[in-house]
Amino acid sequence: MKNNMGNINFSEQLLSLWSVENMLVEKMPSMMDKASDFGLKKSLALHFEETRQHRTAIQLICKQLDIDLRNTSPNKQLQNILQEGERSMEGKQGGDLDTVIIRTALEVEQYEISLYAEAAEMAEAAGYKGIAGRLWLTQEEERQSETKLKFFEGLLLKETAEIGQSIAQYH
Repeated sequence: MKNNMGNINFSEQLLSLWSVENMLVEKMPSMMDKASDFGLKKSLALHFEETRQHRTAIQLICKQLDIDLRNTSPNKQLQNILQEGERSMEGKQGGDLDTVIIRTALEVEQYEISLYAEAAEMAEAAGYKGIAGRLWLTQEEERQSETKLKFFEGLLLKETAEIGQSIAQYH
């Protein structure tokens, strides 16, 4: 038996996920354009395609559950993360800009991971096993993206340290 209160929360969670994925599909191309590191650009481009797939999956889940996606409000928490990232990017170039992009993207990934976990748990509680499975899969894809971003962050920090050491040797 499905709990109506649980379904309302689950519907809201799905709408929140829809908003997040939709906003990211709009914002990610700008982040890709700003990145200077080729590997980072490529990783963001691959994740952009995944994000589009995630948006489609949420759209199909909502259609299956008869949840109307029209007039969905922007996700305020994601808006705040993206706005803070934009402010942090101002005046930055090269590796410094890439570091801000990575840190902003990591914050987004961590937020998405928590949203997908909550939605998957709600789906399981409501008896939607197939939907829960898809949501857990998406959460795992978000975790993998987080791991890749942490890898690039480590590389950038290492490069910055090596450049700093090289400069110090010549002074």
